[in-house]
Amino acid sequence: MGNTTSIDNDLHEESNDKYFEIFSFIWLDENISNTRNAEEKLRCIINHLKKFKNVKQCQQYIEQRSQNERVILIVSDQFGLEIIPLIHHLRQLISIYVYCTDTRSNNEWTCKFTKIKGIVVGYDELVSKIQANYIIEKKIEEPLSISNVKNNEFLFFQVLIDYLLRMKLKQSDNDELINRLKHEYKGNPTELNHISEFQMKYSADKVFWWYTHQSFFSKTLNAVLHTQYIPMMFLFCTYISDIYDQLERYQSKRILKSYRSQLISKNELENLRQCLGQLISINSFFFTGNNIKYQVALLFSDVANNLEKILFEIIADPNIVTRKPFADIGRHTDESQVLFMIGSIFRLESMKCNHDRIWIIQMTLCGDDDLKEQFGNEKIDLTEIYFQHFLEEFSLNDPLYKDLAELGLQKDDYEKIGQWQEKQLTISNSNTNETNSSIANETIFPIKIGIQANHYLNPQWNGNYTYFNNINDKQYYWTTPIDRGSKPYYCPIGWKRLSINVANDAKEYDKRWGDWPIAYHGTLIENVLNILASGLRVSRNGCFYDDGIPRVCLSPSIEYCAHSRFAQPWNEIDKNGRTTWYQLVFQCRVNPNSIGCIASETVLPVEAQSIVRIDPNFKNSELEWIILGKNNDVEFLKDDIICYGIMIRASNVNPKYLSSSAWWKYSYGADVYNKEFD
Repeated sequence: MGNTTSIDNDLHEESNDKYFEIFSFIWLDENISNTRNAEEKLRCIINHLKKFKNVKQCQQYIEQRSQNERVILIVSDQFGLEIIPLIHHLRQLISIYVYCTDTRSNNEWTCKFTKIKGIVVGYDELVSKIQANYIIEKKIEEPLSISNVKNNEFLFFQVLIDYLLRMKLKQSDNDELINRLKHEYKGNPTELNHISEFQMKYSADKVFWWYTHQSFFSKTLNAVLHTQYIPMMFLFCTYISDIYDQLERYQSKRILKSYRSQLISKNELENLRQCLGQLISINSFFFTGNNIKYQVALLFSDVANNLEKILFEIIADPNIVTRKPFADIGRHTDESQVLFMIGSIFRLESMKCNHDRIWIIQMTLCGDDDLKEQFGNEKIDLTEIYFQHFLEEFSLNDPLYKDLAELGLQKDDYEKIGQWQEKQLTISNSNTNETNSSIANETIFPIKIGIQANHYLNPQWNGNYTYFNNINDKQYYWTTPIDRGSKPYYCPIGWKRLSINVANDAKEYDKRWGDWPIAYHGTLIENVLNILASGLRVSRNGCFYDDGIPRVCLSPSIEYCAHSRFAQPWNEIDKNGRTTWYQLVFQCRVNPNSIGCIASETVLPVEAQSIVRIDPNFKNSELEWIILGKNNDVEFLKDDIICYGIMIRASNVNPKYLSSSAWWKYSYGADVYNKEFD
């Protein structure tokens, strides 16, 4: 039955179950029979259910569980007498249900063990008791993942979440997530129906409903965040971003006071005590409530007496928070709840134990100023603080560098991955006392577009047409056009070229493409690796030709291709707080016989076409070159268009403010561009 596993002789082989749900069932009984219906009902509550017929094997399995997992044991009275005294003290074991034929005969011995929540004689009663208690246990027993600001994990997790929020998944990534979920919940018809409904009906504005609804989504996402299992975090990044966006949309406008009840071990309490007066990060989504009486009642709802009762009292001021939003999402749920963004940072103000033996822990939500004060820097943004502090303070052999590098390899649009790689490189050279400061400059673009991009590049032919002289490449500059394939080639002033490896030497290059004209193609950075591997993908609709005819649009003007419609700008901030803006355009050689037509630009409205000159070197009517595919089945144009350079423009101002971009304000969507790229 899917994830219902029976083990008789061999110990369980560890799986990835812990990455899908934190809670699990263990059923120990020598004579388990006719339980299919009960198992299906139990798996609607918690998917993972494992059956044992051997006490020793069951004991070993539970003992091997992490203390951050939550195990619910169903056991026969006969086996219960033997195993419960041996495992009752384990943190990961939170509740026990004794299944028997006579409750009276078991009352005397079971009353000695506080984790026993029920003695039952029927499966329906068993399921009913478990369901009722699980609703409470999930609220107060689900572990909190907390990092102290002084620990390595604090910075790692803050950087990780920043990156995840910037990622954009492809459809294939989402398909992989759905397939993994269907495999994990195989044999669980209720959850499989939820997954199918999610696949067909999910929308970003419904993410709160899905996250607060009792289903696979919240269970799996919480487990993935708690274990910090990066491959699954990667697959969930779209939904993490959707929650972030909705929290921003419904961000509370007033100061809120909310509460959260929690059961923790004495060791966990001591760890919190060590953080008194300091900043902590809660590395999961953090639910709190406005009703203090309800939260206190949860702590006294028949819980084990070997855990500490905690009541978090939280003050959150929206006026000081800019990076991690929070909101009252009561309108989306059955109860009033305040949800804090994953990675929210709090100052642990005080701890005291009241007369009911409840530890009252007062916390204040922190803003950027608190963090900048913590790191001793008041000028630069926090992403840069995290990044630079990590590079400067952590040892070179810290395993978190490897984690971040592996994370970067999974997507090709991460910022700063070049510097993580730079840091890693120093590990292999113990004689090098300081990192070569030029490495990041030289590798930031290949790393940013994907580590694999290095395979396609040939630095021998890099070119520098920029006003910046801090990059060790050949300097090129000319004022009159050069003839290339009977078309003018103007100096791309202000740009740097990363050369693509398309020929063994200059002689071969000139022989094959020397008489082809030069043109450009603007693109987004996330498309670069695919273009390097496959060439430019054709379009089958648009201007100038009937739909269905494959074509690629190029331009002889790099300034036209640099329009933000084609080459969207991005920025990075260095350790001194300086912002640099970048754009990316492909430089190509084009088979002149493949040029179907030369046409007018497509970004100016009619009223601007007669008064705006996009590029002084070209007429507006000759800025679009339409390159046609040789047949209707073609997907990429790799033979008639040779991409031989990645052109990068760096500027200390937003590109829209460059004199060469003055015409942008007259183009379609100028109001959108002006707002979007401030």
